[in-house]
Amino acid sequence: MRVCSKCGNKIKEDSFYCSRCGEKVRDIKFCRYCGKEISIDATFCKYCGARLRDPDKMEKLLMEKNKLREKLEFYKKGLENGILSQEEYQRRYDETIDELVDIEDKIIQEKMKGEKKK
Repeated sequence: MRVCSKCGNKIKEDSFYCSRCGEKVRDIKFCRYCGKEISIDATFCKYCGARLRDPDKMEKLLMEKNKLREKLEFYKKGLENGILSQEEYQRRYDETIDELVDIEDKIIQEKMKGEKKK
């Protein structure tokens, strides 16, 4: 059990406010689906079960990386099937590779941030 820093009252672990003085004892946010108060670090709402956080930055970067790799495969098939000329294929390939390199750099930066936190 925790203690209110303002009045010394004993506080239940799941309380957001002190029942004696009303002091905020824990950060809160509201579920965007059901509107109830939930812990600031909650991933899911404990009332309605909704997922509260979007995929983290690393997940988004990895998804983007996969999309770019799929693009490269698509362009390759376009070249093989005669849909794209060699010049058009090379232009699109170069653009996509540049994007892929940028994403790879961001992934490395995120990994380094994660290691610093440990």
